[in-house]
Amino acid sequence: MNEKIISKKNRVEMGVFLAVSFGTGIIFGILIHFKIYSDISMISKYMMLTPAAGVAIGKMASSKQEKTIRSFYLVLIITLAAATCIMLVGILGDVKDTVLTIALVGVLVISSLILLSHGWESCPELDLGRNGRKGAKYLLLYTVVSTIAISVMQRGNLDYSKLFFSLLVLVPSFLFQGALFLGEELGWRGYLQPFLQKRIGKRMGVIATGIIWELWHIPFFYAGKWDWRITAIRFILVMALSIFLGYVYMKTQNIWIPAMIHCAHNTIFSFMSVDITRFVVGNIILSCIWGMFLFTSEYHREAGEKHTIFRN
Repeated sequence: MNEKIISKKNRVEMGVFLAVSFGTGIIFGILIHFKIYSDISMISKYMMLTPAAGVAIGKMASSKQEKTIRSFYLVLIITLAAATCIMLVGILGDVKDTVLTIALVGVLVISSLILLSHGWESCPELDLGRNGRKGAKYLLLYTVVSTIAISVMQRGNLDYSKLFFSLLVLVPSFLFQGALFLGEELGWRGYLQPFLQKRIGKRMGVIATGIIWELWHIPFFYAGKWDWRITAIRFILVMALSIFLGYVYMKTQNIWIPAMIHCAHNTIFSFMSVDITRFVVGNIILSCIWGMFLFTSEYHREAGEKHTIFRN
């Protein structure tokens, strides 16, 4: 049965989540548009932290939390605060980009290791190894399909040795940058998806999550040359990817698995140079593959609710 009534506590949490996630995006969109600050690498890393931090701030503000999850939230909030200081220095100060990048990477490495160890030691819901075999299967599936797709789309223009080395070190490297991908997935899949699914159904909930997730990326549309075909195809792919990631999260109840798949996605597609025809065709095919998961039994409206990290 759908929970259509939204309590005051839920409204506060959702309001804070959206304000933090989208508020920072609007600010950086303005900075990019007016060429005040346009280091996309730094901005993207910073913004990836905001969804989970937004949830953490909302949860801490709206109600008392258990000690273990409270400390987890604090790590997320402190990480965002440290990253904010670094970004402000970059925007207002006169510091070399390399220094700022090293500082931000240092914060992310420390945060990632703390978050991973925290889940392993004291918070079973956030244990990286939870349903690990099942999660590894989905990670392998995504990696193989996407690697084949990028190889076809980039036929004759792909550094295979660099690609396969990147995939070989994917899991070890994730341990040092997990805070980035957890930052998104804990917000979108761990919080927003269950929130919407309880109220508008599992299928409509995950579709709405995908739409909101892609709208969150709008500030990046200001960077570089805009092409409506790329934007449209990207929107479709993100929707389909949201369906697959949502499916994986519901099956594993381990938010680290979608985070690792998200990391694999960014790694593989970093090798994509835009040939518009191949880009469009290849991503339509990929969207069909991942979108098919919407018709699995896991998305049946009558399917039983499973426990989620964030209680909505």
